[in-house]
Amino acid sequence: MRFTTQLLLLILCNCLFFSGVLQAQNKFTADVYNADLGLPSNHVESCTADSVGFLWVATRRGICRYDGYNFKPYPAVRGNILSMYNAGNNGLVYYTNTGGLARFNPYKAVAKQIATTQFRDSDPSNDHYNNIFVDNAGRIWCCDFAHVKYYSARKKAFKSYALIDYDSTTDRLATFTQFKNGEVWIASIFGMKLWNEKTGQLTQSRIQLLNNLNFSTSARIGHDSLLLAAGNSLILVQPSTQTILSTANTNITDAIVSITTSYINGKKYVVLASSDKVYTLSNPSAHLTEIFNMRPYGGIINSIYCVRQNGFIWVNSSQGLIKLTPPADAIVNIPVTPLIGNAGESAITQVVKQRNGKGYFVNTSIGECYFTYLDGYWEKLPVAARVNHIVVYGTKLLIATSVGLYVYDGGKVIKVVKIPGIKKVLEAGGYLWLLLDNGPVLVLNKVNYSLAKNWPVKNSPVFAKENLWNDIYATGRGEVYLAGWMRSGFGLAVYDKLQSTFVPISGRTKNENMFIGDYYNHIAPSKKFNLLFSGYGGFNTVNPQGQVTRIISINDHNLANEHVEGIAEMPDGRIWFGTEEGVQVWNPKTDELTLVTTQNGLPSNNAIYGFDLINDNVIAIGFNKAISLLYTGKVFKSTLQNKLVVSSLHVNGKNREVIANKITVSPSERNLQMAFSTLDFADTRKITYLYSINNGEWSTLGNNPILTFSNFKPGKYAITVKAVDNLSNQQTKQLLLYVLALPAFYETIWFVIVITAAVVSLVWLFFAFRLRQLKKIGKFRSAISQDLHDDVGATLSSINILSGMLKDETRLPEKSALYLQRINTDVQQLQVKLDEIIWSLKKEENSLQQIFVKLVNYGYVMMEARDIAFEHYDEMGQQEKTLSYQINRNLYLLVKEALNNIAKHSNATAATLLFKLQKKLLVITITDNGLGIPPERMHKRNGISGMGKRAEEIGARIQINTGNNKGTEIVVEIKL
Repeated sequence: MRFTTQLLLLILCNCLFFSGVLQAQNKFTADVYNADLGLPSNHVESCTADSVGFLWVATRRGICRYDGYNFKPYPAVRGNILSMYNAGNNGLVYYTNTGGLARFNPYKAVAKQIATTQFRDSDPSNDHYNNIFVDNAGRIWCCDFAHVKYYSARKKAFKSYALIDYDSTTDRLATFTQFKNGEVWIASIFGMKLWNEKTGQLTQSRIQLLNNLNFSTSARIGHDSLLLAAGNSLILVQPSTQTILSTANTNITDAIVSITTSYINGKKYVVLASSDKVYTLSNPSAHLTEIFNMRPYGGIINSIYCVRQNGFIWVNSSQGLIKLTPPADAIVNIPVTPLIGNAGESAITQVVKQRNGKGYFVNTSIGECYFTYLDGYWEKLPVAARVNHIVVYGTKLLIATSVGLYVYDGGKVIKVVKIPGIKKVLEAGGYLWLLLDNGPVLVLNKVNYSLAKNWPVKNSPVFAKENLWNDIYATGRGEVYLAGWMRSGFGLAVYDKLQSTFVPISGRTKNENMFIGDYYNHIAPSKKFNLLFSGYGGFNTVNPQGQVTRIISINDHNLANEHVEGIAEMPDGRIWFGTEEGVQVWNPKTDELTLVTTQNGLPSNNAIYGFDLINDNVIAIGFNKAISLLYTGKVFKSTLQNKLVVSSLHVNGKNREVIANKITVSPSERNLQMAFSTLDFADTRKITYLYSINNGEWSTLGNNPILTFSNFKPGKYAITVKAVDNLSNQQTKQLLLYVLALPAFYETIWFVIVITAAVVSLVWLFFAFRLRQLKKIGKFRSAISQDLHDDVGATLSSINILSGMLKDETRLPEKSALYLQRINTDVQQLQVKLDEIIWSLKKEENSLQQIFVKLVNYGYVMMEARDIAFEHYDEMGQQEKTLSYQINRNLYLLVKEALNNIAKHSNATAATLLFKLQKKLLVITITDNGLGIPPERMHKRNGISGMGKRAEEIGARIQINTGNNKGTEIVVEIKL
């Protein structure tokens, strides 16, 4: 059996000898959740956890789900829930006084009616289905004012068994348990009944005592263990043999209303509740311990529920849902009862263990010293002075006081040295070193308490008066160190045997930045570093040579507070030290700090008083009127249950269920709010959540496990969430969510393809249309040029021929011959111009040679008419260069304008035209020996400006070199 019969027998037999109910030393803490914190109603009937770990709470306003952060109501279940039972995969079976009996599927949020309330008949039992229980076959057991009954889903009908032949004042007549198939134990207010599936009948128990008792509740607490509550008695029954194992009187005045079991800090407990108190029952002490009292909160307890994994006890009451958190086993808080009534602060400054005993000596800030076993026994030592410091050596206790040194040997306190203001005493190597408030360090023989002549301290009186010393420590090598404040130095000194004085050690460390400051508080040994010195600013490590080797300061580490007092190294190498904001732990391997505070069980965060090693695993820390035993090996045990789930998802503000951790959102859904939970229900301040998107860097959510993911682009996203507690424990289980953001139609690849194809088609159509237009223009130009050539050209040719014939006619008068000569000349020029127009209208590519020949012919015609000698030069070689229509036309017209200007305005007698091709650069030079162009008229002549525009259109460079009576040179350069 998981919880053995022998164990329960021992527990309950010992209960017979209770002298009273004990109060818990390390108390449970209570957190109350009510309507102000999101609970639908302050009245909570019951609660239960599902297979995932969510807590389902039955209230007067329906059922809600709790994830440790928020209560989520479910509108499908309304009304006053009077009873609820977790049927596992069959959902939650519940009963309301107006809706009857129903089943709720928490995963689909759907409620299904089983039996409705009958308002029209006169039988009150038809309307009631209280104390629900579901057996292994799925039968739903419940009771009303006179019957116990079950509902069979297969038969879709109820089977009732009358317990009495009248209506009782309550419909909570019985509670149900099952230990084997086909048999149900029914503990009722009218005795014990057993139902057998084969006979279909209720029978009395073979144990006659059980048949005559009024049972308030019952619970299965083991494989073959049934615990019954009748009045203030507990009865342990073994169902397999139908025998009573034990009966016990609990001395609880109120009836027990609820029983369950819980594992608290790895130990199994029976948990019981009356209408106003909660108790635990354990072995081997077998004490019934009160852990919670409802009276300060008002109201009554309806039931209790425990989750095995985390040890929390949930109290369902009329004032809300109350979570009882068990005390941490890593920290045991012990009140110093003699100090409880003292006004003001009475802090514990030392806890020193007897060397050969089980007792402890405790010193306080008010100068009182006690002997205790830390179990409630306290004996004040009769010291007639203020106690400043205590040291155990052998079987004796050395007591340093304001008036001298005392010795306590277990029988009496004896004053052995009369020296005022002894601040601390150190026992080392058979000698006692006394640290005085305002005096020199003294060394005494331990045997007769006389001054030790072989250990003189020759520091001047100024050394003691100007400096302030807080601690003294001796190493195993016999070195004696002081820690405190020095007027000159850094507050650290060591005894120099050669000089017989304490000397500062600051000179042994070359880098003064290694010191945390100039004020030190305590010294402690270290296997790794030799010595530890705590002070204001952090702490230092010092090697055997007296050199500072490490600095852990608030400037370079995340210290909770700069005031560091007690300090100790544990066997695992971690350094523990007390601050005003809790106890911190430094791990030299990782150089990381961890903070232990009230969240972990300390009674206060002000840990600057006592700080003493009890053994290799326990540190005794002094607080105001209390001692904390800190079990360092257990402190870092995490409360995380290695669970991490999505507790809610809202898409654009609307709730949505998450299926298989996959989320698909439409193009219009770009605002996700996801809530997570570890479902361990621990203090939410202890857990920090972090997330990463697509394996990117981790970002923190802090203690609020809500991630808002918005304005994201279409695509796939993998969101990873992890949880870390306040002790830097990271659970291995991480939550991985997949978000598929569907694109809008205009964001799809098909839309891009279609749009690209459409744009390409439009561009192609535009260019095709443009090409057709250009072809039409080309045909039109060709037609015009052909018409001009055929009609106008033919006519001009005819006129030219006829005028030539008339010119040769000798019989014409002289004046007529001159007119004919003029007609002949004009017609020739008109033919040349007409040829040029026809040539320019033809949108065809021409070679450089063709343009050159054309310009040469034009030049000869123009120059001959003005009696200008014209020469041309072709230096283009054999290369065939074809020009585009635009370059062809503009280049021809530019050079033609230059030749035309020579003929009309230059008064020149000679002109030249040069075409020169240098690789891909064409150079055209036109020169004359005329009058030149005056500088003031360079930009006023239309011909020159026209040439510049044509050169710019084809990307050519034009340069005009001229002057009065110096002729003109025009150079045109263009890259081909």
